[in-house]
Amino acid sequence: MKYRLLFFIFLLVVIFYITNTRGTNQVTVTISMDHHQNQIIEKKLPLKDDRTVLDIMVHYFDVQTIFHGEVFTSINGIKNNEKDKLGWFYTVNGKEPMVTPRELKLKPGDHIEFDYHHYYSPN
Repeated sequence: MKYRLLFFIFLLVVIFYITNTRGTNQVTVTISMDHHQNQIIEKKLPLKDDRTVLDIMVHYFDVQTIFHGEVFTSINGIKNNEKDKLGWFYTVNGKEPMVTPRELKLKPGDHIEFDYHHYYSPN
């Protein structure tokens, strides 16, 4: 009886571990507009070692960049618009990174969001 109880507890621990670690090597990418008011797409994507924001975006989306991937000029056909002062801005886990997308290495569970909005607040 004692061994059955120990085996049952062991089995529960294994099941708990498997269900809670499945899918942890993923990142979520959200593409939105107007300060996150209009979500265009959200994808959960596999994450391999040493991937950057740029790596994920180039692999899974139709993107154009300048300055060797430091600035995104187009994502899925939506281009920066200098006349109307609209462009792409990104956050990781809700914070604006102090490095470029080419430099930022991702961790499992990170949430990348690219939002297309004005460079400034119009008067």
